[in-house]
Amino acid sequence: MIAEKGPIMAKAATRLIEISEDEHTRHRLESYRRFEMDNRVMLKEAKAEGIEVGMEKEREKLIALIEKGVSLDEIKKMLLEK
Repeated sequence: MIAEKGPIMAKAATRLIEISEDEHTRHRLESYRRFEMDNRVMLKEAKAEGIEVGMEKEREKLIALIEKGVSLDEIKKMLLEK
């Protein structure tokens, strides 16, 4: 049993049993866990979307420089200065 692994684990196991017995507390903790999981997913998706938008803007800038006839060496220099 996990409680036999030490006093901290025994205390944690006891607390888990207490919480599990209280249906209201269990539902509240489950709701909080789902809320945290949803937030992690939303942040991950927002970050991916932000990266995609940023890359699209950089591509547009690069295309504009090429269309203006800026040399490859100048473009490289601009990119390395960032």
